[in-house]
Amino acid sequence: MPYLPPGLPEPNYDEKKVPVFTLPCPLEKADGTKITTTAEWEQFGRKATLELLQTHMYGTIPPAPEETKNEVVSEKKVFGGLGKRRHVRLTFSGKFASDITFDILVYIPNRPNAPCVTGLNFGGNHSIEEDSDIPLQDYPISDTAKERGSQHRRWIPEYILSRGYGLVTGCYEQLFCDKTDGTADSIYRLFFPAGELAKAVPGEHTAISAWSWGLIRIMDYIESCGDFDSSKVMVTGHSRLGKTSLWAGANDQRFSIIVSNNSGCGGAALTKREFGETLEIMNGIFPHWLTPQAKLDGKMPQSIKYDQNFLLSLAAPRPLAAASASEDIWADPKGEFLGLVGTNSVYRLYGYPDIAAEPVPQENESLDNGIRHYHCRAGKHDILQYDWEKYLDFAERCWE
Repeated sequence: MPYLPPGLPEPNYDEKKVPVFTLPCPLEKADGTKITTTAEWEQFGRKATLELLQTHMYGTIPPAPEETKNEVVSEKKVFGGLGKRRHVRLTFSGKFASDITFDILVYIPNRPNAPCVTGLNFGGNHSIEEDSDIPLQDYPISDTAKERGSQHRRWIPEYILSRGYGLVTGCYEQLFCDKTDGTADSIYRLFFPAGELAKAVPGEHTAISAWSWGLIRIMDYIESCGDFDSSKVMVTGHSRLGKTSLWAGANDQRFSIIVSNNSGCGGAALTKREFGETLEIMNGIFPHWLTPQAKLDGKMPQSIKYDQNFLLSLAAPRPLAAASASEDIWADPKGEFLGLVGTNSVYRLYGYPDIAAEPVPQENESLDNGIRHYHCRAGKHDILQYDWEKYLDFAERCWE
C-alpha cells in the first residue's frame, strides 16, 4: 500500500464492511428503458457509455497527431534466433508542438503474419532486457525499475516469441510523466497551447488518456509495419497500465483482445464495493490519472450511476481477460472478478454465456467461458510468466 496523504480514509479490508449496493447496468438508458439489441448497443449504448466515462473518469483521448514519422534505430536477432528485436522511434508533430518522440521495442517472431501483444512498460525499454544495445532511458521516476533487465520478469519476451507472438512495448512516462505536474511536458503539448497546459488543474488532461493515446499509436505502427497480423492484437497492461489497456481497448476496436492485469480501482474492480484502494484514495494520491469529476464521484461512490463493469463492457463482443493476485488485496481481487461478471448483460446481447458470480475463483484458479477469462494467481501485485501463459492460452483459443 502506498503512503496515504493526510485527510484520506483508511482502506477497508473487511468483507463484512462492504456496503450493500445495486450494480448499475450499462444497458439501462437515462429514461429507464433498456437496450435490447446489439444494433441499439452499437448505435446508442456504446457511445453513451464512452461519453459518460470520458466525463466521470478518464477524459478524452486526443486525436492522431498531424504527422508521425517512424525511424528504425536498430535491429538485431535475439534469444538464439527466436526472432528479432527492432528499436523504432516514433516522432509526432501537431499544431502546437513537433518532435515529440516515443521509443518502442518491437519483437518479431520467426513466423510470418504473427499475432501480437502490446502494452506499456514502467521502467523504460532498457528494463525489458539486460542487453546493453537497448539505450538507457532516464525519464522514468519509479524507484524500483531503473536497472537494465529489472522488469524482465514482467515481460519475458523470449517466452512470448517462443509461443509465436510478437511483442511491442514503450515506456508510459515518455507519454506523460507519472506525477501531478506531468501535463506540461506530455503528449498534450501537441494539442494545446503551452500557456493553457501550464494553468491546467491535475486531471484536466488525464494521464490515463495520454497513456491510452500511446497504445493507439502503437496500434497504428503495427498496422503499418507489415510484420504482424493486425487483426490479432492483444492490448495488455498491469496495475495503472491495466486501467490504461481497458480504456485504450474501449476507444479503439482494432484491439481484438483486451487484457487487464491487477488493475484494481479505476480498472476492473467495482467502485461501489469500497474495498482496498477506493476512488477517493486513488484520486488523493494520483490526482493526474482521472478527471476532476472522478474526484467528486470518489467522495460519494454509492450515488454514482456507473461502475467499472461499464468500462469492461465496452470490450464486447471482443474477448476480454482480467486477472488478480491472491495477496493483492489493495486491488480487490473479488471486486475485479465481479467487475467481469458485471459485463454479462452486454455480452449476452451477442449470444455469449454468462459468468456466475459464485464461486469466486481462488488462488491459482481460473474461469474461462470462451470469450471472457479470469484467473487469480498466487502471490503479490505483479505480472509473471504464469499470467502470460494464461493470457496466451486464452488468445490461442479465441484466435484459432
